[in-house]
Amino acid sequence: MTEYLRPQCLSNIHREEIADGLVRVGCHYHIEKLFDDSFLRADIPLPTSLTSSVDKRKTEYLAGRWCAREALRILGFDGIPGMGTDRAPIWPGGTVGSITHSKGTAEVMVADARHWLAVGLDPERSTFVVQSAVPEHAELYVLMSMVVPIPWLERVPTYKEQIEHLAEKDLSTIGFLGYPLLQGADIVIYKAQHVPVGEDQVAHLELVREVVRRFHGFYGELFPEPQPLLTRFPRLPGLDNRKMSKSYGNTIDLSDDAEAVQKKVMRMYTDPKRIRADIPGTVEGNPVFLYHDAFNPDEVEVEDLKTRYRAGTVGDVEVKQKLARAINTMLDPMRERRAEVLAQPTRVRDILMDGSSRARAIAQETMKQVRDAVRLAYS
Repeated sequence: MTEYLRPQCLSNIHREEIADGLVRVGCHYHIEKLFDDSFLRADIPLPTSLTSSVDKRKTEYLAGRWCAREALRILGFDGIPGMGTDRAPIWPGGTVGSITHSKGTAEVMVADARHWLAVGLDPERSTFVVQSAVPEHAELYVLMSMVVPIPWLERVPTYKEQIEHLAEKDLSTIGFLGYPLLQGADIVIYKAQHVPVGEDQVAHLELVREVVRRFHGFYGELFPEPQPLLTRFPRLPGLDNRKMSKSYGNTIDLSDDAEAVQKKVMRMYTDPKRIRADIPGTVEGNPVFLYHDAFNPDEVEVEDLKTRYRAGTVGDVEVKQKLARAINTMLDPMRERRAEVLAQPTRVRDILMDGSSRARAIAQETMKQVRDAVRLAYS
């Protein structure tokens, strides 16, 4: 893909693959450094509708589209989102996204919706929502932020972890600090009672419940308090035994081909004290066996490997090879569905627009109730 020159009005570009098929890109923008050649330098056309706009609006647009293009590039797409008649971004078929900018900071979140269909989610049973197509999410987020103390957000474990492990990035933005609250708005606007999460997100869901209780204290009861819905394996470590995160590069992606899965599994962290295959190894807490328990349906094989590993009669290579085989067997049907979805970009967009329309009807009704509760209803 083409490399582009960064205009001088943009700085502190940060990119993060939050999950497989989900990317966040942000930057700082400086209105005083917007020059006549900034759009030409970035190879981003200035829309005719913005030619007479003030520099602030032009800089916001340039920053948002620059970040959007970077996010799309990470997902394997080229180009920038267009602009509709309502000035909302038009994303490439199969992707959904959101562009925000405020006080010198632009943030973009883009997801490849084809991943969701590939894993087997049925649009007849699951509603696919483009968050930016439902502006009520942002409205509820703003109203909720009026009652939430800043220390509540600063104590979220994932926030503290990201600040510590991504110290080289400038994360001192309202968007980053308040992101868990925006996620909370995404949940309560549909009055969800249960939310499927990993164990590391339970604390975040407790924050949502605290916010709901505080909101009720001011305005009366309106939302259920959402409860976590955990699976049999609520948390898996990354391949290096740290917290699993795209930022650390220690994940197996659902879009990985068989060869990539094989390579990643073969370099997985195991028992560091086991330097030879004839040395008895530790199974408990060993990431390779945690993955076997989660993804290898052959329980007899898994128990045999554990027994021989403890006895020092099987090497890490065999254990990992059988794990890679099990994971690839699980991913093969997803790969087939992904190929089918890739051939139908129009269908993906139709699914997204239909789901967003149905979701917005629910969100609008919720926000009518919220406005009544906070006395912002003027009709």
